[in-house]
Amino acid sequence: FNQLASLILEKGLSKLIGNLKQVFAFCLKDSDARVLLAAVQATVSVVLILEDKKEKNSFAELVPGILSALGALLNLKDHESAKIVLECLIEVNST
Repeated sequence: FNQLASLILEKGLSKLIGNLKQVFAFCLKDSDARVLLAAVQATVSVVLILEDKKEKNSFAELVPGILSALGALLNLKDHESAKIVLECLIEVNST
């Protein structure tokens, strides 16, 4: 997904960011641990490559969904995926 996110921004398709956020928000509500983890990783990938601060900050609305996904992963006892989500949150916070 990192390559797709980079291509989207490189081609000036930032107008699709709203659509991406909708897809990510939907996926962050899924019950499948793989979907939850992929949604978190995809969200973080996009946030990390965004250069426009306003666009980057617009993803803050997905934080509750990411935290819910983290809780769901912990409830599913998928500790490895939960660890990856925490690492993603740390990575985003470090930028």
